[in-house]
Amino acid sequence: MRALFFLVLLVSINAFAQSNLHVDFIQADADLSLSVSEKSISGDVIYQVEILQRTDTVYLDAIDMNIKPCEDEQANYSVSSSNKKIFFTGDFQKGKTYSFCINYEATPQQAMYFVPTTSKKIGQVWTQGQGKYTSHWFPSLDDQNQKMIFNLAIEAPSDYYVLSNGVLQNKAESNERIKWTYTMKKPMSSYLLALALGDFTSQEIESSSGIPIQLFLDKKYETNMEPTYRHTKEIFDFLEEEIGVAYPWEDFKQVAVKDFLYAGMENTGLTIFSEQFVTDSVGFKDLNYLNVNAHELAHQWFGNMVTATKSEHHWLHEGFATYYALLAEREILGEEYFYFQLYQWAEALKAESDKGKGEALLKSNASSLTYYQKGAWALHILREKVGPSNFKEAVKNYLEKYAYKNVETEDFLIEVEEVSKMDLIDFRLDWLRQVAFPADQALKSLRKSVFIPPLLELISLRETDLLTKKDHLSKFMTYPVDDFHASEAVSQLQNLDSPEAIRLYMKAFASKSWRVRQSIAKTLNTIPNKLLESYEGLLEDESYLTKENALLHLWGNVPSKRSVYLEKIKGDFGFYDKELRMLWLMLTLATQDFEPENTTSYFRELSGYTKKTYPVEVRENAFNYLYQLDTFTPDNYKDLISSCFHYKWAYAKFSRALLEELLKDRTHELNISELKNELLTKEKEYLSNLMKD
Repeated sequence: MRALFFLVLLVSINAFAQSNLHVDFIQADADLSLSVSEKSISGDVIYQVEILQRTDTVYLDAIDMNIKPCEDEQANYSVSSSNKKIFFTGDFQKGKTYSFCINYEATPQQAMYFVPTTSKKIGQVWTQGQGKYTSHWFPSLDDQNQKMIFNLAIEAPSDYYVLSNGVLQNKAESNERIKWTYTMKKPMSSYLLALALGDFTSQEIESSSGIPIQLFLDKKYETNMEPTYRHTKEIFDFLEEEIGVAYPWEDFKQVAVKDFLYAGMENTGLTIFSEQFVTDSVGFKDLNYLNVNAHELAHQWFGNMVTATKSEHHWLHEGFATYYALLAEREILGEEYFYFQLYQWAEALKAESDKGKGEALLKSNASSLTYYQKGAWALHILREKVGPSNFKEAVKNYLEKYAYKNVETEDFLIEVEEVSKMDLIDFRLDWLRQVAFPADQALKSLRKSVFIPPLLELISLRETDLLTKKDHLSKFMTYPVDDFHASEAVSQLQNLDSPEAIRLYMKAFASKSWRVRQSIAKTLNTIPNKLLESYEGLLEDESYLTKENALLHLWGNVPSKRSVYLEKIKGDFGFYDKELRMLWLMLTLATQDFEPENTTSYFRELSGYTKKTYPVEVRENAFNYLYQLDTFTPDNYKDLISSCFHYKWAYAKFSRALLEELLKDRTHELNISELKNELLTKEKEYLSNLMKD
């Protein structure tokens, strides 16, 4: 009897899974209300559905929601729900369109995040559908093959600016709340539905084709608007021209948010990206939004407009976005950058392949390296094989033929073959199905550039003694230099203190290249006296990364001048993660004769950066420096334990590893143990299990 029960259950589940194959979801119209204080969302949603084949059940994905049918006496269906789905049951006739209405309430445990900031207990709210499922905060469909138009009206407290997909049609204010109404004209998969709320400032520009582009940052970063979004219009215009198909949506918005899960996410018409890319003009050199900006924008065509049927074809999203982003970067940063990136990707792919960890591009759940970089390399080889004009025409045909539909890899390759009149059997085998990375083909392609052969020649000299190669290195350091060649040459000096090395270092210092000077700061750890004056000049460079390395090495090499170096860098905070400031604080605390009267306040500042109001990038740096100082306050311990439960997996993993390391030390163990009664129940249980182990 028990076996029969499970058989019936299995058949029923399978029937529900198949039922939506006979249904086309056309549109969802939602009237939503967001409670920031309760971390919940609720509202009414009306779905328009066309029945393709007679069925008695239609379902939606809805995780842990309270569901009620709307009050509609004319409804010709009934509504029921589980903790994962909503079921509409009735006699649904082929060829007819039905409207389904439900009211829901949800307190999402993932996919919608309520984030504290330095100005508010909950300063931002944002969503992430891909990989997390929109169905945690909005009744929808986890199947990316089902596309529909989403029109959302979102009511929220009036001190939040609300962003969503589509065009903002209306703002209506009432009782300290504002309802924001966004509408769309074209369908998309549910994983691309998004919300972002915060205290944002904005700037509007326009593409050459007339598309409005809105750029958003938290108000405290208002002065960072230009460097953060630098080249946005150029990228947009380039991609429209290079792809050959007009931008497929009505407008384009971008917003940076705190503690975002990834670098960025290409929600339709609304890129949400990490605040770690917010920068000033100095930081732009070393860490900027340029690549992520181009990558997520390219997804508006590759992934959003044309969507893969399943993960086996995910490279059609990521490979295309990665390659077209690199093409955009080539337009802005030059050929050398373009080929250097291709070279680095090839090296990484070959290394994995040589370790037996290579993956076929057509594989479900492959690594990011495979989908992104190997996918981009496959497109680069294909473009060379069929020619740029044929490639561009094929891409245009592919996008126009399958606009707002779902595709497989073969759909794209057929278009390429039709345009080029070439048989791509070998390409399919070598780049799509072969596990090993085709390094020979990649190398042959790289050698076509004038940039790569000299670089490879330089790299081949890494194990050669300096006297043998000094003239060769000198050639690449002669002004005007190529940044990448000269940086490789500098890295081969290996902290040498010979007259030949000194002469080469002096030549590199004089190169006037910030990238080459940064290479010196990174690799010259032991500073010869003859180079000290030149090395000290690195503290004046307009590069935070150069300053970080130079300060650390100068502080270690010249104890007598530590106070001089610390005074010079005193007011610099560096990148978004405050790495330079925290390095300065740590070195200051370790320098007894530099501002001893401020020791307490400086430690309080460093210690304070572990609070949850700061971004995880800042908090992780602070924990690392406190670990080096081997000094933690009770609040630091509590912040660390709390961080073990952070929704951002990489940060939680870091926090757990550090906590386990601290518990190995008896002093830290006793200090932490004394805090148990001040912890949340889940934190207390987690800590008890760790200490038991």
